[in-house]
Amino acid sequence: MGWFVVPDAAIGIESMHYEEHENVPGAPIFDQQDETTTLVTAGVTARSPHDRWFVRATGDATVGHSQYTGQTQDGAPLAGNSEVSMIDLEADGGIREELAPWLSLSEFVGFGYRRWNRDTRDVPGGNREVYIDGHYVLGVAADARVTRIVNVGLELAMIPPAILVPEPIAHLDISHTGVFDDITLPLLTDAGITARLRADYAIADGWRATAMVGIVTTQINNSPARQVTVGGQPGVDGNGQPFTINEPFSTMRRVQATVGVAYRW
Repeated sequence: MGWFVVPDAAIGIESMHYEEHENVPGAPIFDQQDETTTLVTAGVTARSPHDRWFVRATGDATVGHSQYTGQTQDGAPLAGNSEVSMIDLEADGGIREELAPWLSLSEFVGFGYRRWNRDTRDVPGGNREVYIDGHYVLGVAADARVTRIVNVGLELAMIPPAILVPEPIAHLDISHTGVFDDITLPLLTDAGITARLRADYAIADGWRATAMVGIVTTQINNSPARQVTVGGQPGVDGNGQPFTINEPFSTMRRVQATVGVAYRW
């Protein structure tokens, strides 16, 4: 018996809450975004004979609008809608161990890529930001056969801080202000956690209906400041001092739920 392949696809919703804390001298600035968007996922898993080893590739995409609330450096409140989209890609592989006829445990390691587009230009003083980061993934999964046709599983994964990967970046599109040039800042991504509870049900020969609920958390720490430019020249503030910006501390929580299908070839 050779390797077999299991493609899958699902659609659902994602609820995201994002908080950003800017430590501006005199008055820290707090911003947040809340959104509920459509989530589409697809993947393919290849399993070895006897289901001992596996490799898989997955992709998620969300697109929609979010509600932005925040404040200016003077403390004046800001609010408005922003456009958002996110793509997550991941490839990993691991080993599956059978603990009992009805229970198995898997360990896996992989690499992921995320691109988040955040457009707040409809909010006064807003801009378009593109966050790009690559990261490692370390995880475990437990799968149980509840009945002959029903399986459930719990997957826990950690995203370690960004080390030995291409530098995560945030690209700020601020040239629309007519004052500053666009700028790219480093992202100091910290550890993140993913937890997903899955279930599947046999509906026909080789076909299974799937359902998933999960949560993904990520964190970005304060990045080093970089000086903005104006027409290619170093920018200065009203006192003639270098005008710098940085990517502030932020946290993100994403709650997901999907339904879909999988097929074993």
